[in-house]
Amino acid sequence: RVAPASWRLEQKLAGFVALFEHLGTCLSPRVFGLGVLAAILAYSAQALALLYIVKALSGDVSAPAVFLSFFVSTLGGAASMLPAGLGSMEAALVALLSHFGMPLPSAVAATVLIRLATLWFVVAMGLICLTWVHLRHHTPEGARAVQL
Repeated sequence: RVAPASWRLEQKLAGFVALFEHLGTCLSPRVFGLGVLAAILAYSAQALALLYIVKALSGDVSAPAVFLSFFVSTLGGAASMLPAGLGSMEAALVALLSHFGMPLPSAVAATVLIRLATLWFVVAMGLICLTWVHLRHHTPEGARAVQL
């Protein structure tokens, strides 16, 4: 038996109402503020890691210049609308570090190292977890566990 179209529409509208109710929870000042604080801490930790890499490679670029380079290049990567800002973030970071006095080969090395540590490491961990889940659920024992 097929449900009437009005009933299906009512279900979909109820889903949208629930979505907006949950969105209101996520945008409450407390939850939103904690999310912003967590993001600031995470990006600052990445910028600090870049500072350590830059100091190890050349030592000539100031901490404010490194932080500015990281944050501006991150925003540029986001504005590019490419996944993870691939290409645009790296180009901007190399250009900014070079602008602030870091030799070009060192700027390229610092950029590759920070992206390996902050992006590609996480991608690799995700692939490992995805492979583990796939193997776990595509064995006879895993398939039975999913069916239960």
